Formats: sequence, C-alpha cells, structure tokens
Amino acid sequence: ANRAMAHLKIGNYELAEADCSKAIQLDGTYVKAFLRRGAARAVAGNYLESLMDYEDALRLEPNNADAKREVYRMKRIIGMADPGIDESLA
Repeated sequence: ANRAMAHLKIGNYELAEADCSKAIQLDGTYVKAFLRRGAARAVAGNYLESLMDYEDALRLEPNNADAKREVYRMKRIIGMADPGIDESLA
C-alpha cells in the first residue's frame, strides 16, 4: 500500500490499484490498501468500485473517519446519498 501511495502521487492510478489489489489478496484485512485502492478507483472515475472499497474498509474499521467520509462522498457522486445526512457527521 505504501508503493501504491507513491503511484497515486505521480498519477499512476492503474499501478496503484494493482498494488492495492495484491496487498488485499495477501491480507484481506489491510484497511489502508482498501482506502488507497478506493482512492485510485475514484480518480479513475470508477465510483461504484471505489464505494465498495471504502465500505469494505468501514466494515473492517467501523470508526475510520476517512472511510466514512469517502463512503458519503462516493454516494453523493453516484447519487445514492441520503440528503438528510449532515455531511460533517459522515
């Protein structure tokens, strides 16, 4: 996931996603890999896949503020957000 972050920073989103997928394959509880793969997928416009990654991260760490925020953000982009939810609480 650390190399994936380096790929993200220089715009190599496909390589970042591939690195994260490999990390998840090796350890299906690696929250950082789910978060970074979600970021790579979001930048590439794969919002539904990104949402699934963020939801997986949230299942593993229910209090993860980054995962909560990104789940809400992806749902807004996709059009699935509940308009009654205060974004600052997400």
